[in-house]
Amino acid sequence: MNHVLSIQHFAGKIKSGGWSAMREAVTSFVRHVLETVLSLEQQEQMGCQPYERSVSRRDYANGTYHRILSTSYGVINDLKVPRLRRRPFTSHLLERYKRRARELDHALLLWYLQGESCRDVTRSLHSWAQDILSPQSVSRLLQTIDEHLLKWRQRPLPSSLVAVWLDGFSVRVRVRHNVRSYTILAALGRHRDGRWEILSFRLAESESEQRWMELLHQMYRRGMRTQLFIHDGAEGIAQALCWDYPSVSTQRCLIHKLSNLLDVVLTEEHRQAIKGHFWFIYNAPTLEEAHGRYHAFCRRWRSREPAAVKILRDDWLTTTTFFALPEGLRTVCRSTNMFEWVYHELRRRVKVIGAFPTPQSCERIIFLTLLYIQEVNLNKSGNIHSFFSKFTHN
Repeated sequence: MNHVLSIQHFAGKIKSGGWSAMREAVTSFVRHVLETVLSLEQQEQMGCQPYERSVSRRDYANGTYHRILSTSYGVINDLKVPRLRRRPFTSHLLERYKRRARELDHALLLWYLQGESCRDVTRSLHSWAQDILSPQSVSRLLQTIDEHLLKWRQRPLPSSLVAVWLDGFSVRVRVRHNVRSYTILAALGRHRDGRWEILSFRLAESESEQRWMELLHQMYRRGMRTQLFIHDGAEGIAQALCWDYPSVSTQRCLIHKLSNLLDVVLTEEHRQAIKGHFWFIYNAPTLEEAHGRYHAFCRRWRSREPAAVKILRDDWLTTTTFFALPEGLRTVCRSTNMFEWVYHELRRRVKVIGAFPTPQSCERIIFLTLLYIQEVNLNKSGNIHSFFSKFTHN
């Protein structure tokens, strides 16, 4: 009944003042509801109602103090927060020392994730919630991402992964007023229960053996073990794997292998025939059948397309490793398509940025974006607010 009376009270103002009065009415109504909830929480912590004499009383009311709280409904000024005499008052809705509702922090991180600068984020917040926030305040919020990134890079890694995909992604970063090209080296793992996990990533100058070796070595020290590595055949990856994982099987990406093979085909007519014959080999039900089809391919094309046959023969065994896997894993483990899809999503989200302003901001956004893709897209959690809660203080 009180809510109905409150709405009727504001109806006249809204009718004459329009949408600006509507915002004020909503903000006032939210303040009324919030103060009511805070009062009820105070009574729960006291163990009784105000002025009630009860043996279950645990504390006494000690007046109120005023706070400013920014919410998605607008800025609530002079919010009355209860006090207790014996211990601090706590609330599930109103976090201590926080002047913004957690949903606003989630929105700030989402805008930042979509490529807005700190100043753009402050403008978006002011337009949405009528809150004035300095770029420095946004930067302090983003520092929590750096703290999580440091902990994430020190966490233990799983020791019984089904497979690990390795690949690189090019980005542009501004360094000392010049834009330079860098590569994101990353590893994606598949758990036995089907879950996906971004294992690690680093910003590197190139995809050299040394840079891949550094990434793989730190993953090895943190306990990462797997039955299989899948990569695109880059020489740097192949050589780096020999240091910490010399006995682990590797699978060459068939998509990249086919692309290399078609690049040397002489005629367009042969391209379609060779492409069909290529997949006829790797769609074989068994490894023995694939070997037979492979030899038939070589006999058919060695005189007409010798370069294509030579490429197929190179590293032939590393392209057939997936046949040793269970039927349900063969398709996903015979190429880097899953990682290519991850990078496609990553590229779609960061293309609006162009060149990252600093290497630190690049790693911060890449980290946040990769984890977002892992949780929301790959593992289908769908709970965006739960994801962003990891990066906002409780």
